[in-house]
Amino acid sequence: LDNLRLGREDLSYTDITRALEDVGLLDELLAMPDGLDTELHPHGRPLSFRQACRLMIARALAGRLVDGFIADGRVDGAQQYAQQIPPRVIAHLLGVDEGRAEEFTDWVRGVLEIGLSNPAVRAASREKIMNFFAGEVADRRANPKDDLISELMAAEIDGEPVSDEHIIGTCNLMLVA
Repeated sequence: LDNLRLGREDLSYTDITRALEDVGLLDELLAMPDGLDTELHPHGRPLSFRQACRLMIARALAGRLVDGFIADGRVDGAQQYAQQIPPRVIAHLLGVDEGRAEEFTDWVRGVLEIGLSNPAVRAASREKIMNFFAGEVADRRANPKDDLISELMAAEIDGEPVSDEHIIGTCNLMLVA
């Protein structure tokens, strides 16, 4: 378990297991011969690339969220932890500002929750999401990064570059789903 903390001794077993569970890695690590005590390289070896990426996200998220709890001196586990993981993981993968997680959550709620009974809210929230990702795609055209949006821009379908519309739609789906 210590090698999962990477020097963050303040992270509890619960902090670590929740973060690993949130990125879908807990069961895979528990299945290893030494479970959570399996010796891991800082970049995740002997895990697959995909597992290592999820491990790095879990480590970063658990640490940052716990830092926030410590600074506040209190925590609402549902609001400050559980609801924050999905938009932050998605933001990390897409290479967008994780600090906007609350805004992303509001947009998704506007589409999936509030928007069910209020079509105007649904349309406005969807427009905010699509405009945001259109801006991110335009930014990557000028300034590629090491993220999923840039990877999608470099991809091809049937020998043709993936359209901006397709990339924006994929980002929208990732955020809302």
